Amino acid sequence: MKVAVLGSGNGAHAAAFDFARGGYDIYMCDFEMFPAGIKAIAQQGGVYAEGDMEGFQKVCYAGHDFETAVKGADVVLIVATANAAIPFAQACKPYVHEGQMFIVCPGSSFGSVEFKTALGYELDDPSVIVAETSTLPYAARIVEPGRVRIPNRLKGGYWVAALPKSETKKVHDFITTVYTKMGAGASIFQTSLSNANPVIHPAVMLSNLARTENQLPWMFYHDGITKSVGRIIKAVDEERIALGAACGVEILREPVCGMIQGYMYDESYDIGYAKAPGFAGILAPTTTDHRYFDEDCNGLCLWEDMGKFLGVPTPAITTVINMCNIVRDKDYREIMTKSMNSLGLDKYTVQELRERI
Repeated sequence: MKVAVLGSGNGAHAAAFDFARGGYDIYMCDFEMFPAGIKAIAQQGGVYAEGDMEGFQKVCYAGHDFETAVKGADVVLIVATANAAIPFAQACKPYVHEGQMFIVCPGSSFGSVEFKTALGYELDDPSVIVAETSTLPYAARIVEPGRVRIPNRLKGGYWVAALPKSETKKVHDFITTVYTKMGAGASIFQTSLSNANPVIHPAVMLSNLARTENQLPWMFYHDGITKSVGRIIKAVDEERIALGAACGVEILREPVCGMIQGYMYDESYDIGYAKAPGFAGILAPTTTDHRYFDEDCNGLCLWEDMGKFLGVPTPAITTVINMCNIVRDKDYREIMTKSMNSLGLDKYTVQELRERI
């Protein structure tokens, strides 16, 4: 069975290794602006892994030709950052065929909606299935191009959901041949609202600005999260959970999810992160010009917009956005790339969103 893995970063290295280990024929592809990983994998004929997964797995192809990778693929995994969904969809579009399955991993706040729309399909069109996972199934870091270290392959606490959601079972049946602990999400609202990055990253960055701008070395979770920082994270998390309830899905408290996944051993919002073995050694950025602001505040703006649409108050989310605007000297609401309108979700009633999407 042919499986294409689009991307060549930490997660793509891990996914290519994992699905090859599962017996699939792997075709890796990325844009030419990211040559290092692809070149190394092509030269050595596969991916090396260490940590929770060990050894070497062969891939059939690693290159920059999307036709070679995507055409005829049964499943296409898009394993990349949130801003890559649309460019990858545009690159795939000429080679899509009926019955093909695309999985955006992770969805990072409705990446499946962006991807399917960019392919030119209606969200509820079953002829081409587009799905998303709630998070990347690994903590992974590239040791060197072609070799990835995986300190944690998730133990549970993550989900996959499809567009349309009637196809979720089909996607779940496939993906659990590799991710045996992955759950079937109630809808993409469960997977997208289970994205923890906007909950955690902006709060920690805002609370440690002097360290960051003075370029002091510090551990993002172990040094950056104290009791007061935890209160900010908790306030944002509670609003995220309320958004999920309004969409008819249950969203787990983030520390509880972290414990299930294997990152944490305490479900508090401060000690849980500060002492989490799964976050040990993760260094903080040395600049505010970072995706922890730009990508994750974009997610917060979407959640604020969802709150307005659903009638759910989001004062903590609004406060964090306002602070990010001040710190970064920009208006994230003006430059947000995702909204209920831009995603095409505002054309449905809340009931229709629950039933059809």
